[in-house]
Amino acid sequence: MTSSPVTSSPKDAHSTLPPTVPSHNANNGSGSGTPPTVPASPERPRAHSAANLGVRKSPPGSMGNVNDRIATQPPLSHSSSGLDTTSMASRSSAVSTSRVERLLQERQLRRNRSSGLLASDSEDTGSEVDFNAGAGSSTRGSRYRLIIVANRLPVSATRGPDGSWSLRDSVSGLVAGLRGAEKNYDVTWVGWPGMHVTSDADKSTLGEALNGRRYHPVYLDENLVELYYNGYCNSVLWQLFHYVTLPLETRLDGTQTMKHQWNAYMTANVKFAEEVLRVYREGDIVWCHDYHLMLLPSLLKERVPGMKLGWFLHTPFPSSEIYRTLPQREAVLRGVLSADLVGFHTYDYARHFVSACTRILGLEGTPEGVEDRGSATRVAAFPIGIDPEHFTSALNKPEVRKQIDVLKTRFAGKKVMLGVDRLDPIKGIPQKLLAFEKFLLERPQWRDQVLLVQIAVPTRTHVAEYQKLRSLVHEIVGRINGRFGTIGSVPIHHLDREMGIDELCALYAVTDVALITSLRDGMNLVSYEFVAAQIDQKGVLVLSEFAGAAQSLGAGAILVNPWNIGEMALAIEDALSMPEKEKTERHRNNMNHIKTHTSAAWADNFISELNDTHVEAELRRLKIPPMMSTDVAVNAFAKSNFRLLVFGFNATLTQKVEKTGMLANRSIDHTREVKKVSPEMKAFLRRLAENPRTIVVIFSGSERKRLEEVFGDLPVWLSAENGVFIRTPPNHPALTNVFSVSQVVGRKSHDAGNLGRSSFERSLRRAKGDNNSQRGGNSASAALKAAEKAAVEQKTSIKEHEATKGGAERSPLGGSPTKEAAAADGANVESKELELSSGWSTTVDSAYNMDWFESVRLVYEYFTERTPRSFVEARETSLVWNYRYADQEFGRLQARDMLQHLWTGPISNAAVDIVQGLRSVEVRPMGVSKGAAIDRIISSLQVEEKVGKDTFVLCAGHFLGRDEDLFAYFESKCAGGTKYGDVPVPSPLAAETHPLRSTLSSQEILKNSISEGQVIRDFGFSNDTSGEDLTSAASLQRSQSARRDVESDSGITYICSENSLFTCTVGRKRSHARYYLDDSEAVKNVLKRLVSVVQAEETAEAR
Repeated sequence: MTSSPVTSSPKDAHSTLPPTVPSHNANNGSGSGTPPTVPASPERPRAHSAANLGVRKSPPGSMGNVNDRIATQPPLSHSSSGLDTTSMASRSSAVSTSRVERLLQERQLRRNRSSGLLASDSEDTGSEVDFNAGAGSSTRGSRYRLIIVANRLPVSATRGPDGSWSLRDSVSGLVAGLRGAEKNYDVTWVGWPGMHVTSDADKSTLGEALNGRRYHPVYLDENLVELYYNGYCNSVLWQLFHYVTLPLETRLDGTQTMKHQWNAYMTANVKFAEEVLRVYREGDIVWCHDYHLMLLPSLLKERVPGMKLGWFLHTPFPSSEIYRTLPQREAVLRGVLSADLVGFHTYDYARHFVSACTRILGLEGTPEGVEDRGSATRVAAFPIGIDPEHFTSALNKPEVRKQIDVLKTRFAGKKVMLGVDRLDPIKGIPQKLLAFEKFLLERPQWRDQVLLVQIAVPTRTHVAEYQKLRSLVHEIVGRINGRFGTIGSVPIHHLDREMGIDELCALYAVTDVALITSLRDGMNLVSYEFVAAQIDQKGVLVLSEFAGAAQSLGAGAILVNPWNIGEMALAIEDALSMPEKEKTERHRNNMNHIKTHTSAAWADNFISELNDTHVEAELRRLKIPPMMSTDVAVNAFAKSNFRLLVFGFNATLTQKVEKTGMLANRSIDHTREVKKVSPEMKAFLRRLAENPRTIVVIFSGSERKRLEEVFGDLPVWLSAENGVFIRTPPNHPALTNVFSVSQVVGRKSHDAGNLGRSSFERSLRRAKGDNNSQRGGNSASAALKAAEKAAVEQKTSIKEHEATKGGAERSPLGGSPTKEAAAADGANVESKELELSSGWSTTVDSAYNMDWFESVRLVYEYFTERTPRSFVEARETSLVWNYRYADQEFGRLQARDMLQHLWTGPISNAAVDIVQGLRSVEVRPMGVSKGAAIDRIISSLQVEEKVGKDTFVLCAGHFLGRDEDLFAYFESKCAGGTKYGDVPVPSPLAAETHPLRSTLSSQEILKNSISEGQVIRDFGFSNDTSGEDLTSAASLQRSQSARRDVESDSGITYICSENSLFTCTVGRKRSHARYYLDDSEAVKNVLKRLVSVVQAEETAEAR
């Protein structure tokens, strides 16, 4: 941020854009720390409070053991996180579910408080909610404590001859902006005093002087400041954030310097955290600022997970391609993501930050921010402003008016151009001077009518690069003055010094044109100050498009590219010759903006969003189940007569193979992960399955072959391809009342399956020729439509081929003949499929056909070629396009394009479901789900009397939203529990009942749903982005009918009691499960405990 040229801090670059309009579906939260276990009571929690909700830990990164550096002390207690969650249910009607409505209510409350119209207790209003409410020191109806943490305190200290300290207020854009917060909050500052204090006596006396003004110093020694501030902050982060690449080290000791600077950066952040924790009181709002303190949010949240904490960056944030060059990129991002709210001056900077988190950390970016394991960090734009009254009142001072008269007399008869900048490479001073030189050279009539006053405030004078810049500027100024100057005057008045606010206001007031030519600037408040001081003059603002202020003042300024010298010369001429009417209109637009977007409004908006983000986090946490208590589950297991254990496969029973070397430290690796089931996990499963009272069922989306390879020798039930296939344990009869596997598989061998394929592939090849357009342009779309047309022709060709074959008997699936027809045609049905048929059964409708399979596969292959590092998983009855290792943003765009083609092409009339996972798109037979498969299994077990009303049920898995119907199914089978119809399960709604159906076409629904990242065709789980289900209208109606049948009371046979049902999602996230387990390691620990119970029982029986 750039303000009056009186600061020497190199971080004076700031930015602007009106705040984004928040969505009422925003899912925000934060937190770090160790999730507490569930209370011992086995009752299912009906409403989750903050006390029993886990919060995420800060993942390990290159930060090392930075958290361990904080002085050892017990975590601070916090009974409130800004909202009383224990009474959330009773207050749900009072708290609006819309973010915008809540913010509007809070704004009105704030206005009422400032006007003195609101009673001390906001409950007197009867319906309004105090969003700042929190326990501790901050009481309702009073001013709330705000702790501002910045690198520097807003004062400079000077020690007198008698040893006393005098404090002088600093003048900078950051300080001026934050002063606005003091109007509505009791502000406490934490920061470095800007000087080295070594003796304890001096620290004591200085501390007393600062504490008297609610300033709390963080003392840093000289060596630490050199490495932390001058080193890592200014030589690394500040340079990188302004698009200056990191220096190329030619010696090994240069890389060691970076390491020492990083260690100093961590140490300094720890010192700031210790001081904040010392002054923090429960209910305080903590606001951290700038790139100096990017690790501070994680350090504070580690100690106080319920702290209201925001972080704001006052510089640009670079694109992910620039940021990813930072060696410590993961640790810095993780540090910031622990904040509840992350703010930037412009939407561009916020977008770059989210993109960096997505591409570098592999997290999920949303319109509201970044999601990580059920927690969310809100990211938004908050353009800073100034206090315009400060400048308008300064113009009325007698000394300022006198100075204005002096300047008018001195510059009489000439147009005055003004530049006010720090002498910094990113300010574009040489480019400005060169443009002015070109203007004078090509327009000689202006040489005696215009002058440029350039104020260049010295900064970092000890740095060689800045010394060279100063010499260059002096050289250019001397050349221009020598060429175009006269004995009586020179065209450029250059000053290498700071100016007081009064002197600067006078200069603003007489200026005709202000030149702001920053090469990269976060905001640049000089442009705001110039407009505020232009009461009578109505001067013109020429503003660099690379300054953040361009997005706020662009309507009234002349925007220029500072790298285009000719363009800037033309802009100077346009500004000098602009008609008065146009100047007045432009000034009016700019003045309206700075009057409404003041520094006080900026602070209020950020803190309001921070408060509401905390409210949103609490609402979000209500949807996140608590961690399962292993002790409670084991006790219920030991007391039961029957035990049913149901597990998912991937991420539940499998573990990642640990990478070694460099890959071990990377947050995201664009190579396929290797997962395996540990020998211990298999041993536990075998031991449990061999127990006659225990049934083990394993579900997976993988093929049968994969499950057979891993679990084929175990006496467990297996369900492959998300419930399409079911295998009973060895020596167990196959299920009845399901269809033979020979009806489902075997499409590979039939010669008719290849008819018409060549024309389809030719059309796809034409589409692939448009690879230069990675977004799928018009030609690609046309080619795909032609390919889809060929697919229809393929179906016709197959039917004609069947007729010429004499009507050979075909499988009901349409993809291959039955065994009898295959034998008649000489087809070779794979023996492996026949072998599996004796142990496997299928749940797919016998009337289902697979005509869509080849068309979808070719579309998938087309998008795989367009999307690097994506791949296709071809299963027996489904296809999955996976882009987990591709560029996340590009993969999402490609997925949207693919869904459009699938919806309108190959599957437009097919009986299939489309399930959109986190980074995948799957096409599977309609109605297939894990819930339907478990119903078949339970029915068989009930017939065999292997489950009863006192069955212990543990169902754990990392399931997509579609497949969480497993959890809902067991709720329906739980005596005294929640009925199936009362649980918010992802069952489809009838198409005509969806609120969008009455006003939007199916294509509009698809477009809107994709853009929001929600369920596209199954609206029953619209807020879960972890897995969306897309079904055809026919499937919606059929599923609704099936659901009504299941909900019939007469059809429910309970198998467990309320206290013996444990449904668990693996990974902390929003879910319909009762509890969650952290990962597969936690699942293995539960199995180990259950095995110990079985062993104890068998030992007792043997006696």
